[in-house]
Amino acid sequence: DRVNPVTAAGLAFLLQPWVLVAAGLSTIVDAKLSSVGEYVIVFAFCVWCSASYLVLETYAALRPEVVQSRLQAILKWITTHRDQAIVILSLALGLYLMAKALYGLVAL
Repeated sequence: DRVNPVTAAGLAFLLQPWVLVAAGLSTIVDAKLSSVGEYVIVFAFCVWCSASYLVLETYAALRPEVVQSRLQAILKWITTHRDQAIVILSLALGLYLMAKALYGLVAL
């Protein structure tokens, strides 16, 4: 809860889904890029993958009070509903695993 802006920006950069961006980029690069336009499209893909973070960071910089109040509301909701979320997610995972096991038995 008490992180200075530089540390928060560093964590935001490191915690982005770069692995997914790299996987998408490696798939694109396997296509044997041959023209400048194709390289521009790859660059645009990387920017598009990071666009949501850029928008969030820009919004937080322009309207810090609004962002702070919304984040506090989300934190309050998470802390008050944590146990229910754990039970529901565990139940869903258990039902999925049971269904998968039953399907495996029936498919034999």
